[in-house]
Amino acid sequence: MAHRRAAPRTRRRAWFLVALVLLLALLTTAMFISNPPTAIPPRSGLPWSTGFTSLLFAGAGLILVLNRSRNPIGWMLLLPGVDMKARGVVEEYTIR
Repeated sequence: MAHRRAAPRTRRRAWFLVALVLLLALLTTAMFISNPPTAIPPRSGLPWSTGFTSLLFAGAGLILVLNRSRNPIGWMLLLPGVDMKARGVVEEYTIR
């Protein structure tokens, strides 16, 4: 059974979510650099691990959505990428 490519609307939504992850990653990085040093330790052992992980989730989700848009796993991978980066922005904002 041959699978169909995603519809243009679905492709735009998937690319929008990936662009949102990248924008939030840039915003988090800019806020991290501009924030003064604090005594608050990072929640994870590696400060950049959540950024890398969110980009991996978003990339894998994008590939799945573009090739098999009806498969919910692709969307389930895209959304945690957005969530991780949104949390990063909120965390950096609260340190200000």
